[in-house]
Amino acid sequence: MWKVCYKKNKKFYALKEMSKAKIVEKKSQNSVKYERELLSKIRHPFIVNMIFCFQDRENLYLVMDLLTGGDLRYHVSRHKRFSEDQTKFFVACILLALDYLHTNNILHRDIKPENLVLDEKG
Repeated sequence: MWKVCYKKNKKFYALKEMSKAKIVEKKSQNSVKYERELLSKIRHPFIVNMIFCFQDRENLYLVMDLLTGGDLRYHVSRHKRFSEDQTKFFVACILLALDYLHTNNILHRDIKPENLVLDEKG
């Protein structure tokens, strides 16, 4: 992931770069295509959203929300324990995101602390 600044709104985004050669080598064309299509359809405050995508001869690029607050695994290892209010907040955010996905017939197959990322406000 790279951090990029969009000049028009002076906001920072994450840039996911995927090598076309590696995608073909790993026979991942369908999954990458599905990821892009899926990300273009969803929009939710508790999900990392794709802003836009583009490509050049060698790579595909996804411009996405930049979340700089670290992942939940990092925070669990650092704090060891959360307050009841913090725990309720995290659980509520996760449930709202999952409800949104399930309402749109999307199943997330890899929910784990490393994949739960926080913004700069937590």
